[in-house]
Amino acid sequence: MDVVTIGDRRREHLEKLEAQMGIGCRRRGKPTILAMTMMMMVVRCSPFWNTVFAQTEPTYGFTKLAFNCEIQEPYNLKAVDRFSFANGVYDMWVLRSDKPFLEGSRTMPRSELRVVGHDYSSGKWQFEGDFYVASNITGICIMQIFGGSPTTATALQIRISKGELLRYGGGSPTRTIAANIYNRWIHLNVIHDADMKYIQIYVDNLLVHEEFNDNYKRHYFKYGAAYTEENASPCLESKWRNVGVWKKSSQVNREVLFHGGTASCFPQ
Repeated sequence: MDVVTIGDRRREHLEKLEAQMGIGCRRRGKPTILAMTMMMMVVRCSPFWNTVFAQTEPTYGFTKLAFNCEIQEPYNLKAVDRFSFANGVYDMWVLRSDKPFLEGSRTMPRSELRVVGHDYSSGKWQFEGDFYVASNITGICIMQIFGGSPTTATALQIRISKGELLRYGGGSPTRTIAANIYNRWIHLNVIHDADMKYIQIYVDNLLVHEEFNDNYKRHYFKYGAAYTEENASPCLESKWRNVGVWKKSSQVNREVLFHGGTASCFPQ
């Protein structure tokens, strides 16, 4: 999908308004103060204005929820062997030679935090967090929306390969959604509208990908370090901070709201 910037969309919308109202500076000379005032009133009152604001603030219209996490590490190890939390940063690492999460499982090794208490099959949900991956790491899955179709386990995976951020899974093609992401903190927002079957991905508050996603199993968020390919690095590691789970404000019912604190995910 070609990335269209917020500026492009705003410019296109304003040009349409100019054409309709006859106030374009490039078409008919300088507009009057009254005409400019009318145009700004139309823009601010139109649904497009809310769309622009939502694109720059992905959490606009959402409410942040309190949540816990379950640590998923190799079954023969303790959580402290592959996980640490200090100064607000979650650090998860795993080795290629590690055992899977469950004994007898055919899945590849992982060290992940699985969000608990907010499994969903309907509603509009959002995962948010800052992640850091070093340049010596490739072939890592850092975030997932679990729950796919009969032929896939996940609706979405966010992977990193050779410095590129990829969307993967859910029966859709793999696509590069961002580049040059090594050795720096990057802000990620993933919005999943399970009712409309739609996913949006923001990187550093910029919309970089959106897709129709009709995977219908019960969903939940996971993040950390997981092997998903054979040619990945011998050791995978990702660091996370400012992790949050959000739900569309008008849909919040009995969920416990987030009230602040250093850690936004408390592993069990």
